[in-house]
Amino acid sequence: MHLKYKSKQFTVQTQKRLLHFFQPENLYQLIDDLTNEQAAKDKYQPYWVENWPSADTFLSFISSHSFTKQYRVIELGSGLGVLSAALLARGHSVITTDIAPDACLYSHANLILNNLPPQVVCCDMQSLPFKNSTFDLIIASDILYEEAMYNKLFASLSKLLTRTNRAWIADPCRRGWDSFKRAAAGKGYTLKLLHSDTRSTGLKIEIIELTLKKSAY
Repeated sequence: MHLKYKSKQFTVQTQKRLLHFFQPENLYQLIDDLTNEQAAKDKYQPYWVENWPSADTFLSFISSHSFTKQYRVIELGSGLGVLSAALLARGHSVITTDIAPDACLYSHANLILNNLPPQVVCCDMQSLPFKNSTFDLIIASDILYEEAMYNKLFASLSKLLTRTNRAWIADPCRRGWDSFKRAAAGKGYTLKLLHSDTRSTGLKIEIIELTLKKSAY
């Protein structure tokens, strides 16, 4: 399979199967290839090249969660497509999205690598190109790396969340995580802690569920 950058592979084990993923071998090559104009734009920053700890924790949660039905899911900020692959492997339907064109290429390649059906869309989460589409579940992992991302996520959730669905957000409890949760509560969302994990390094990762408050319907 032809990919833009020299790549290596890693694997993750779910309860159902072993999944395989490509990722660029040299992060610094991606940074060096950026033009000055691209370097100033978030969609070209290579945050997506790593499978971050939050995604590992989220993957374990998804793998062991008792779903009551097959969900229609949208992933925001898919990166390498690990979470989309895990959900597809469990039989769910997934739209995989990321703002970074290279991330979308790798997500697409990784889903094909695992014989999973790719539905990958390169787009800004604030301007999702879906009309009259409904999702049972919105997921995002480790996308709140700076405060500017809060409003981007809220803009997306304002279009995606309804009275009948939910969003699951994972974060490594960065400095602004508590302020994000307070802001979410202030915007009419009910927050529920689904899972908390403290890794051997001391890193704490939380997965929260956001739903609309009844007063917001």
